[in-house]
Amino acid sequence: MKINQLKLFISAIILIIISTDKSLAQGFNADNYKIFYNFKTVKQIDNKRLFEVSFVTQNAEDKLDEMPVFKAEIKFLNVLDEQEVLLGSVLTSKEGKAQLILPENQTYLKDSDGRITVRAKFEATDALEEQLEEISFKDLTLEFGITEIDSVRTISVNAYTLDNNGESIPVEAADIAFYVQGMLSKLKIEEGAIEQGVYEFEYVNQIPGDDKGNLTFYAMIEESDDFANVIQMKKAKFGTIIEKNKMDKNALWADAAPIWMYIVLSILLIGVYSNFAYSIVNLFKIRNEKVEPES
Repeated sequence: MKINQLKLFISAIILIIISTDKSLAQGFNADNYKIFYNFKTVKQIDNKRLFEVSFVTQNAEDKLDEMPVFKAEIKFLNVLDEQEVLLGSVLTSKEGKAQLILPENQTYLKDSDGRITVRAKFEATDALEEQLEEISFKDLTLEFGITEIDSVRTISVNAYTLDNNGESIPVEAADIAFYVQGMLSKLKIEEGAIEQGVYEFEYVNQIPGDDKGNLTFYAMIEESDDFANVIQMKKAKFGTIIEKNKMDKNALWADAAPIWMYIVLSILLIGVYSNFAYSIVNLFKIRNEKVEPES
């Protein structure tokens, strides 16, 4: 309880300091905390692009004592040479995360190779120094295909970028991995390298699907120096169907017993209760019977 109260207290101090209250800023020693400022981007399954910053402080002595930086303003800037375009400005959440999602048709400043550079910037306050990270990537598109021809199940992707004229350029090389969604996490089923914009493999796994045999597949490019993170998803009836054991009606192991058992039990119970009733009636007759005097 004391630890939780201490965390809440320190979080409140950081929040107040970020709002540039100089009187309280002197009571916070930033040297006791290490800053973790991480910036990533993911092209999602709907082809929208997510930019995310995670802004956390960690006690230099107690590594388990982590404090998200709350309501810190993060500016996302698309930069090229001396040009700078503000894509959006977001405040960090209580978890210390700032997320900006841009549409598929968002226009960016690109260099001659088609690379996009985005900078995530936190401006310095009295308590915290300026934080700055940038990512440079090419906007890659994944087309995910799943087919079954003559019982041969094939999973494939086509990967390409667009040049400044909007023409498709097949990706020469990029590492890719394929996953199947499990109950708690994703299961990797294949990994390899895209060559000349194409990668495909035959799906031979026997993985249980839902009650209709559906499986959810993911194609993912992860932490690529050229393309950052790209993910695509597709569903297919490639799963094995697990048949549920059907309980026979009126069986010994079912909720309902066999009919003959009900009949036998009923006869036995009727016989027992009839005997009880007959005995009680006779007891009352004996009790009420008067004994005749001897002559």
